[in-house]
Amino acid sequence: MSVLMTVGRLRATGGFFVGGLVRRNRRQLSFSKEYFYNLDPGNFFGIVLGHAGKWEEPHGPECKPRYWTIAPSRPLGVTTTMTATAENLRELHQLHQRAKAIRDRLSSGPKTLAARQAAYANRQTALETSRKTLQDAKVQLKKREHSLQSHQAKIDDLQVKLNQVKKNEEYKAIQNQIANDKSAIEKIEGEILTDMLRIDELTAALAAEETEVKKFGSDVSGLESQLESQLSTQKLQLTELESAIVGAESIIPEDERDRYRRTVKQLGADALAFIENNACSGCFVSVTPQMLNELINATSLSFCKTCGRILYLAEEDVPNTRRSAR
Repeated sequence: MSVLMTVGRLRATGGFFVGGLVRRNRRQLSFSKEYFYNLDPGNFFGIVLGHAGKWEEPHGPECKPRYWTIAPSRPLGVTTTMTATAENLRELHQLHQRAKAIRDRLSSGPKTLAARQAAYANRQTALETSRKTLQDAKVQLKKREHSLQSHQAKIDDLQVKLNQVKKNEEYKAIQNQIANDKSAIEKIEGEILTDMLRIDELTAALAAEETEVKKFGSDVSGLESQLESQLSTQKLQLTELESAIVGAESIIPEDERDRYRRTVKQLGADALAFIENNACSGCFVSVTPQMLNELINATSLSFCKTCGRILYLAEEDVPNTRRSAR
């Protein structure tokens, strides 16, 4: 058996009433008003309302007076659409925000990891530069030491020649050469001392830099492992939230779902906004008394005239607003 619903128009009064059609074994049955009043609401969709009189259905025959005919539209056992109350819209908004937070984490995680890996690569490059600088300083020190040894060997040779010369002019010339080499040795010794101090500083700085880079690399590896371990959990949470959102969207009236979907597509998790101080919390523009009354009655969705967000009453404002409405 299936029970299907539609709306008929009473000819006599011009009013509306809800009716339905019961089909069993391909037979159409009509029941009196008293029968419908005795139906179990849990087994049928809706309640038959109205009074006796002829009524007209857009695509069906006229019905006899004092009988109610249910026109096909909905199968038995399907529950009615929930009302888009402030509480339901608030829950839907929270689901969208939680899903957005997880999407942001799924999106920002790889970006953060890529940035850290790039920074790690730059630090490794800087570390290699520091190592090369230290190596160059050591090479320069070796060159100066060789130069010092060369000058010293030259002085030793000149000393031998100085003892062998017989002319005064040659003796003075050799003495001048020895003096020049000694002066060069003094200069080189000063440069060697400076190089040795610089090498000590570079060595200490390189050791600290190596420790820091190693720690940074360990942190990057830890972040990568953490993101990999959280990935499956976050994807599962997002899937569950998206399913919950689909279920929570049943509160959206059928004739407003297209606009709702367009708003969500455009604004994402910010497609809904609560009323704060009689203003939209999304754009902070005041709402009209008519819109506030619609929010209280929750007869349909209310969209902000300025930003297009779907509005709902803040939790703490619901009782106060209802009292003021009375």
